[in-house]
Amino acid sequence: MNSKSIAVLRFLNLSPEPDDEYFSDGITEEIILSLSKIEGLKVTARTSSFAFKNQGVDIRDIGKALGVSTVLEGSIRRAGQKVRISVQLVRTDNGFQIWSDKFDRKLEDIFDLQEEISLLVADKIRENFGHIELQSSLHDEPMSSIDAYDYYLKGRYEQLKWNNDALHRAIKLYKKAIQLDPENSRAYYGIVQCYIYLVFWSSEEKDVDGVYEYLYKAAAVNDQTSEYFLAKASAEIMIEWDYEYAVKHFRQLLQLNPNHTEALEAVAGLYIMVGQFREALIHIDRALELNPLSLNHTFMKGNILYFSGEYERAIQQMDKVLRQDPKWMFAVQLKAASLILLNKKNELEELLDGYADYPFMVHYQTLNKLYHGVPVSDYPIPSLADETIHAWQLYFLTLEENYEQAFEMLEHGLEKKHGKFMCFDCDPFLVKLQDQAGFENLSRFIPGALPLLSDVYKESAGPRPLITDEEERAELLVALDESMYEQQVFLNPDLSLSSLADHLNTSSNKLSWLINEDKEMNFNDFINSHRLEYFQDIALDPSNQNLTLLGIAFESGFNSKSTFNDYFKKKTGTTPRAWLKQQK
Repeated sequence: MNSKSIAVLRFLNLSPEPDDEYFSDGITEEIILSLSKIEGLKVTARTSSFAFKNQGVDIRDIGKALGVSTVLEGSIRRAGQKVRISVQLVRTDNGFQIWSDKFDRKLEDIFDLQEEISLLVADKIRENFGHIELQSSLHDEPMSSIDAYDYYLKGRYEQLKWNNDALHRAIKLYKKAIQLDPENSRAYYGIVQCYIYLVFWSSEEKDVDGVYEYLYKAAAVNDQTSEYFLAKASAEIMIEWDYEYAVKHFRQLLQLNPNHTEALEAVAGLYIMVGQFREALIHIDRALELNPLSLNHTFMKGNILYFSGEYERAIQQMDKVLRQDPKWMFAVQLKAASLILLNKKNELEELLDGYADYPFMVHYQTLNKLYHGVPVSDYPIPSLADETIHAWQLYFLTLEENYEQAFEMLEHGLEKKHGKFMCFDCDPFLVKLQDQAGFENLSRFIPGALPLLSDVYKESAGPRPLITDEEERAELLVALDESMYEQQVFLNPDLSLSSLADHLNTSSNKLSWLINEDKEMNFNDFINSHRLEYFQDIALDPSNQNLTLLGIAFESGFNSKSTFNDYFKKKTGTTPRAWLKQQK
């Protein structure tokens, strides 16, 4: 487990209006996005963090499920033009609270408050788990209008439902945000993402026009954001089929944010199309590390394994999806296809019976017979609505060895850039067609190998040294030791990294780096080591025998009984009372 890691759980909506959940969800996501910009901090993505709302799951179990050392819980109460946000940061190894606070602000200050909370949370993580360098600002583009931001959050809430009706509602809400704040690019990119999704499933010309209209408008406002690079790359893949240009934009995005899980999934999908399956797995595994409960990521991993011929492993991934959502249509379809390819008749029959109410399932019965050489004289003709991830009619023509019509259909589909034909070069149900003499005529549609993007992750060489001047480093170490041994600043129970940095007239980043580098401890362990030594000296002094051990602990700078007992046992292997008896 990465010790410098966090999951931000979905904040509770305590507002008088239940419909304000879009607001609490939006603020939670904004904090996740802000924290994810901090290099060296692993932040669980939204999908996995939000999975635990109203589940009553123990924090320690959440930590194990997500592989994080801390969890941020919170609540939001919005009333009129005021907002109250309460948060607490909790360790997942023992359930102890690290920090908590309550913030009452005007709604117009919400952008600054989001950043303030994010920086405070990150600071507490580095105090307890080790150095990370914090930027002075984590702001994206704060909107100039609170009403515009409200429409943006409502639009985002609808968009993330990922169904056609919700996407159309999201587009309308984003447009209202743009009317109030035309100089902020985020709502434009929200519209672009909605249209790209609609294009992928419908290929309607009006949706294609919508993609480019708002992509150009967004770029005119700001073309250096992760949203721009993702939107541009997505359009190049799904509409233009310009994979090489898409790679260039994905590289820019991952250099900006190597932990952008949506981009990592898209990159994995791109490498499927060119048959670079090992590279695809690198990216989807990275996405799953950050977002382990994402059904989309799990499905994508199964998709990679399916097209690479690892059908048993593909089924394992589909089963993971279906355990969480038995109605996940694409997982059902890919599992059925894998069972056909493995010739697992009984399991296929059981699956088809279990999902008999899905209209497309009848086509798997036809596909199974044709693939295994059983002639079918009459079968239902698939509709366009059935052809979501499988090109049924092309499969049937190929398996019936009607190659002339199959080539004609495939070439027409490739020229029109229909998404269901994207992986025609590695589709297992088109192997017979791939072996035919006319297949080389389609080589112009087969992209060459793409540059590897996994090298982006290797470019970071870890934390950079923040003090390169040896004289400055030596002087700061002397000042730090003086503050401990002579001034005994550790006796202040409210001492923090930032307050000690102010006392030493340096930056929090430099002090954090110095303590971790030279003292080989995180800030809290460093301070508590001095408190423990002070406690032991006082406790062994006969003149203090009338003092309670807890009283001495508080006098030594510890600010809670649990913190004191936990740290004492970690360092000595015993309890304070047992230790004192051993000394006498």
